[in-house]
Amino acid sequence: VGALSHDELRALWLPRKHVEVWLETSSFARIVTGSLVRCVQKLNGQRTFFVALVQAVKRMNQPYRLGKKVIEVALQVRTSTGVRFAGIDLLSNESPSDAEISRFKVQLEPEDVRAKIRTLQTAMQHSAALFEEEDLRRKEQEEERLRERQEAAREQEARESEEQERKEREREELRRRQA
Repeated sequence: VGALSHDELRALWLPRKHVEVWLETSSFARIVTGSLVRCVQKLNGQRTFFVALVQAVKRMNQPYRLGKKVIEVALQVRTSTGVRFAGIDLLSNESPSDAEISRFKVQLEPEDVRAKIRTLQTAMQHSAALFEEEDLRRKEQEEERLRERQEAAREQEARESEEQERKEREREELRRRQA
């Protein structure tokens, strides 16, 4: 049984898109507490990432934007350097690297971690429809953006074509006047 592997710690990790889906449920605090998240911070103008253990869900004094929503939820996270608060907007969708996991020095009980992994897997299975809906919604948004870009490109092409024709008519008119 022994120490935790990087793969086990990655299994405990929740990507931002999953946290955003769970945010809409009554089991949000239960699901995210005890999981790992990958957060971004800026140090000397450089984006750096760190892995943190979610200890609690708190209400922030200052609401902030998360996509089109305004929320007041922050995660109380534990890192190797102590406890801090992280907004959901600071979470990453990318899996933590081995180097980031190696820098995560918070002591975790292997039995607790393995139990939490099972809890997360069960919750994902029971709530599969939520994630399918979210994936469908994202796909629809992407398709809508693609349609809008294509329509804008067609409109631009039509304007350019009209402009070309107008210039051609002006040149013809100028030639007739000169003749």
